[in-house]
Amino acid sequence: MWIIAVLVVIGFIVYKINSEYNSNVKENVTKYGGMLKKYEDFVDYLQDGETFKVAKVTKDSVILAGRGATWSLDYVGNTLEVKFKGEVPLLGFQKQNWTFPDGFPQNNMIATIEEFIKGQIQQQDQIRDRKLYGY
Repeated sequence: MWIIAVLVVIGFIVYKINSEYNSNVKENVTKYGGMLKKYEDFVDYLQDGETFKVAKVTKDSVILAGRGATWSLDYVGNTLEVKFKGEVPLLGFQKQNWTFPDGFPQNNMIATIEEFIKGQIQQQDQIRDRKLYGY
């Protein structure tokens, strides 16, 4: 009998958390037109012309894929979690995560990502110079 009571309590907790999460996504993402519309400028930047294409869209996530790499945008709680995974020439497999609070300006998100990309390019240049000039 107590096992049934524990299962009911666990089921209720899971239902309550899921219900609150869905309500939060509806209030903070869906009412703004969904992930692609709410984060339109940021997604357009990450697509970089034809480099990355939207591979999957759900009510709380967007995945962009291309050239051996992926960008994942996930709305979790009241934050946007951005993940990059992929092969970078001369550097190999790279993985990076960022978390932006809801309402964080997209141009600031773009600036943060650009800093990461500039760092990757600098590392590539240093490796290339060492290989070319032997230092």
